[in-house]
Amino acid sequence: MATNKPVGVERSFVRHDFKVAPLDLRWHSLSVTINRPRASPVLALQPCSGAMEAGSLLAAMGPSGGGKTTLLNALAHRGPSSGGEVLYGGSVWSARLKRRVGVVEQDDQVLQQLTVGESLRFAAALRLSHLTPAAREARVASLLAILRLASCEGTQVGDSSSAASRGISGGERKRLCIACELLTMPSLLFLDEPSSGLDSSMAYVVVDVLRELAHTHGVTVVASIHQPSSQVFALFDSLLLLKAGLTLYHGPRAAAADRFGALLGKARPPDFSAADWLMEVLVLERCSTAQELLLRAEAEAAAESAFESAAPVRASAEASSADAASPPPTWAYQVRVLGARAWRLARGSIWVHEIAALQLCIGLLAGFLFFRLGYDAADARSRFSASFLSSINWMFFPLMAALPLVPRDERMARRQLQQARPQSELQQGAACVSAWYVPTTSIALLPELLLLVVNAVPFYWLAGIADDAAAFALTLLSQVLIVVTFHSVGLLLAVGATFTRANSGTLSMLFMSFCFLFTGIFVPPSQMPLPELRFANPLYYATSLIAQLVFLQGTEYASPVPGGPPVPRDEVLATLGIGTPASGCGACGVTCSRAPRRPDPLAVAGVFRAVGRGSSSAAAGPREWVVALR
Repeated sequence: MATNKPVGVERSFVRHDFKVAPLDLRWHSLSVTINRPRASPVLALQPCSGAMEAGSLLAAMGPSGGGKTTLLNALAHRGPSSGGEVLYGGSVWSARLKRRVGVVEQDDQVLQQLTVGESLRFAAALRLSHLTPAAREARVASLLAILRLASCEGTQVGDSSSAASRGISGGERKRLCIACELLTMPSLLFLDEPSSGLDSSMAYVVVDVLRELAHTHGVTVVASIHQPSSQVFALFDSLLLLKAGLTLYHGPRAAAADRFGALLGKARPPDFSAADWLMEVLVLERCSTAQELLLRAEAEAAAESAFESAAPVRASAEASSADAASPPPTWAYQVRVLGARAWRLARGSIWVHEIAALQLCIGLLAGFLFFRLGYDAADARSRFSASFLSSINWMFFPLMAALPLVPRDERMARRQLQQARPQSELQQGAACVSAWYVPTTSIALLPELLLLVVNAVPFYWLAGIADDAAAFALTLLSQVLIVVTFHSVGLLLAVGATFTRANSGTLSMLFMSFCFLFTGIFVPPSQMPLPELRFANPLYYATSLIAQLVFLQGTEYASPVPGGPPVPRDEVLATLGIGTPASGCGACGVTCSRAPRRPDPLAVAGVFRAVGRGSSSAAAGPREWVVALR
C-alpha cells in the first residue's frame, strides 16, 4: 500500500554507512504480574506470544491502560516478568545482549542547556569510549543525517514548555533521544509512545525515520502508539492490538481492519481510517466478550505458529566479539567527560549579574547593620548575631542551588555509563555516582564561592569583625567549608527525594526549619527538650565556628562596670553558650583539662543590652559580665 506523506515533510533517501547486525524477536507465553503492597497482585499482561522478523517495524496499539508499556518493558528486560520466554535471535537475555538493545522512554531524557550536537557527542563519549575520537565523530555525523537533525545541530535543546527558553521542536527532541540510543548501533529498538505530544506532521517524520531505520539499516523496531493518523499507521509493517492486558490481534497491519470487520459482520466505514476504527471498536467495546475471546484465540494461534516457524536470526560473530571486546570507560575518563559536560551546562550561570547584585546588597545591608562592632559588653551579642546571619545566608543559597542538579543529570549519566559497561552494572553504577559527583559538585560550587566573596568583603569590612588579612582569610575559608557542606546536604536531599518520590523543596524546608530551631539561638540548649539534637545540626557547628573567628581578635573585652577588669574572650563565648578548646565545653568534641563555670542560661536566653548605669564596685568579675549581657 502506498503511503502519502504530509505536505511539507521531506524524506531523506540518502544512504549512510550505518548497518546493524540483524536480530529477530520472539516471545512465548509472556505474562507480567505486579505485586502491590497490602493488596492482591494484578495480572497486568495476560500470557501472550509473538514473533518479529529482523529489520521490521511493529506497532503495539491499544487504549490507555491496555498493557502497551508493560509489554515493551517485559520484552526489553526492564520490568517485572512473571512467566514466559523471550528469545533475542534465538538466545535468552544476557549482559552482553544488553548493549544491542536500545530503549527510548516516553519522557525525553535530554539536557536543556546543551545543543543537539553537544548532546550526541557527550553521549557518544560516555557510551563509545572504546572508539577513537574520529570514529565517534563519524558516528555522530551519520546519525545527525539519518535522524534529519543536521539542520539543528547547533541549536540549544531548550525547554519546550517555556516560551522564553524554547529550543528545538518536539519532533526534533524525540529524534534526538532516538539518536542517542542508536549510538551503540543496537539491533533491537523499543520506543514508548514516540509520537506522544506531536502533531500529525511531526509524528509522521518520527515514524518515517523509524521505518527507514528498520528497512534500510536493519534495526528491529517495536513502538507503542496510542491512536496514529492514517498516514502514520500505514508506515508500520505489523500490528499488535492490546486491551486490558489481552492480545486481540497480532499480524500484518493491513489485514487487521478486515479481520475485525469480518468478525463484527460489517466492513469498516469508508470515511474511517483503519487506526481510528480499530480504536473505536476497542474503546467503545463494539466486540462482545465471546468475540474478544475468539480474537484472542486466533491471535494466540497465529503467534504460536509464528513463534514455532520463525528461524532465529543470530548476530554475526564479528558483532558479538566487538561487543565483548569493548572496554569500559575508566573512572578518570568518566570524570573528564562529565566535567566537560558540567562546564557546558553551567555556562551562563557562573556569573549572574542579578544574583551578584543581590549578594552585594545583602553584604552592604548587614555591614551597615553591624557597623564597626567594638569589644565591649554591648557588642558581644551583636557579634554573635553577625555570626548567625553569616551562617544562615550560606546555608540557604548553596542548599537550594543543589536541589535541581540530581533528578535528570545524574540519572542520564548513570544510564549512559551502565549501557557502556553492561557486564558489571552494580560496579558501574557505583563508579558513575562518584564520577558524576566530583566534577558536577566542583563546577556547581564555583558561582557560590564567587558570590561568597562578593558578600563577605563589604560585610566583614563594614562590620569590623575581620580587621586584618589573616582573620579575614580564616573567616572566608570557614565560609567556604559551610558552602560545601550545605551544597552536599542539598544533593543528599535531592537524591532522597528521588528515591522516596517526595518533593525536594518540601524536604529542604523541613531541614532548614530544623537547623533554625536547634542552633541554640532562639532557645538555649539547657531549655531544649532534647538538647542533644543540636549536635545533629550542621548549622550549629557552622555558627559556632564563625563565632570563634568573629571573637578571635578581641582576646579581652571591656568590663560592663566602669573600672572593672577586662573579661577573657573564652568567658564571653562560654556565657553565650559557645565552647572553645580552651574552655573545654565539649561543643567542638575536645575534652580539655579545665572546665569552665556553668554558663548562666539567662544570659544565653535573654536579650542583650548595653549597661547604661555605673557601679560603685571597684572590680567586676564574670557575674557582673553575665548580668550586663542579660
